[in-house]
Amino acid sequence: MKFVPTSRYPSVTRDLAFVVKRDLPASKIVDVIRRCGKLGKESIVRDVDVFDVYEGEHVGADEKSIALTMTFQSEHQTLTDEQITEVFNTIIEAIQTQCKAVLRSA
Repeated sequence: MKFVPTSRYPSVTRDLAFVVKRDLPASKIVDVIRRCGKLGKESIVRDVDVFDVYEGEHVGADEKSIALTMTFQSEHQTLTDEQITEVFNTIIEAIQTQCKAVLRSA
């Protein structure tokens, strides 16, 4: 097992929820987040967790809502709110385009 030291820079957590087609796996959204979660060449998305999948009366019969939490952290600097928001918005746009998702809440 490789030892990875704890970053000395703080992490920031943000949540997202999307409505997607029922047959879309949550892993596809997670993959998009990991690919697009970069600031320059550094991947700043440290963790992505799906914390809720909802199917029911508040979404269409062939849809589901997927809620995720993301942790952002740099190995090199304290991230500013502007930097996180820029990457966060890039992630939202990519999910909407690549997964045909509709943003439910951010």
